[in-house]
Amino acid sequence: MKFTSDHRRICMTAKVPLVLLPGTLCDSELWSHQVTNLSDIADVQIGVITKHSTIEEIAADVLRKAPPQFALAGLSLGGIVAIEMMRQAPDRILKLALVNTTANPPFEQQQKQWAATMKDVEEGKFIEVVQEQFIPNLFYKDHPKKKALQSKAMGMAVRVGEASYLNQLKAVASKPDGFEVLPTIACDTLFVVGREDALCTVEIHEKMHTIIPHSRLVIAEECGHLSPMEQPELVTGAMREWLTNV
Repeated sequence: MKFTSDHRRICMTAKVPLVLLPGTLCDSELWSHQVTNLSDIADVQIGVITKHSTIEEIAADVLRKAPPQFALAGLSLGGIVAIEMMRQAPDRILKLALVNTTANPPFEQQQKQWAATMKDVEEGKFIEVVQEQFIPNLFYKDHPKKKALQSKAMGMAVRVGEASYLNQLKAVASKPDGFEVLPTIACDTLFVVGREDALCTVEIHEKMHTIIPHSRLVIAEECGHLSPMEQPELVTGAMREWLTNV
């Protein structure tokens, strides 16, 4: 894709339209630091990724509600949706940030685990699943604000709710292979990952980064899966540089 004069004009205006996609069981609170501290350069919209049960449908729904052209950032499941949006409408996306995410298709063991999780949730064990399986994997184990972060994550999960969680589990279990899309991405691309992210590792981000030669990779130290909350200043700073790079 070649950048048109319209692309450059939008990038040089006072504020860039920016769509932020949360991850599984996350909402706008995930991006609160970025929304507040990028408001001088970005008009922010939080995309909804809870209403459909396939990645393709979620991506199409976000695109329907997004500005004509915009910068796009997604974390984890939101990043998977962002890659699919690049497949569906590459000319609408000015810049792309993939945060704590993966382009991998689902593995068999993951599908078995997600099926078991769905069964538990359908049997009324949503809170137990969140407390015992979801929250413990999110944050760097020695983060000084770990308890407060876990409390915020629990609040987000409760607000998203079990019906939306089931949609998200079904969507991720049938996600497309994002590696088919990465070589086609020509816009300014930023990768961010936590050094201690056990769900979407540094290695997978390095692999994705090498496929998009013009991309930038930022590794957040002492950070797990929710880098916008764990290392907010670093993530916001990286996104500011990404948004203002013309």
